[in-house]
Amino acid sequence: MIESCYGHLLHVPEEKEKYKIVTAATVEGESTDGRGFAKAMATKGLQACESLVKRYGGRYAVGDLPSIADVCIVPQLYNARRFELDMTQFPSLLAVEANCAQLPAFAAAAPEKQPDAQ
Repeated sequence: MIESCYGHLLHVPEEKEKYKIVTAATVEGESTDGRGFAKAMATKGLQACESLVKRYGGRYAVGDLPSIADVCIVPQLYNARRFELDMTQFPSLLAVEANCAQLPAFAAAAPEKQPDAQ
């Protein structure tokens, strides 16, 4: 069973300043077209996830049982490949992805298994 809880950090005054709105103009060193922006944001997000998974992960993102974190991370890795990110910088996430791929639910949900896949 997967459990999650919703909490929007931007509604917590002490947390609000930690999270800035990011626009294409704030992505230093990247082209400001949609692809460059998406690639830069995916890289930053996956770097943060990699750090957390290294710290708290086990077989899966937050231990030895699958969680909502895995459900969220696996599609992001698929998306990162679409934008040709260097995946070697995310070894912990790749290990989680490989473990998830062994589970029937994840295998059935793979994009290439969907009826509209081309």
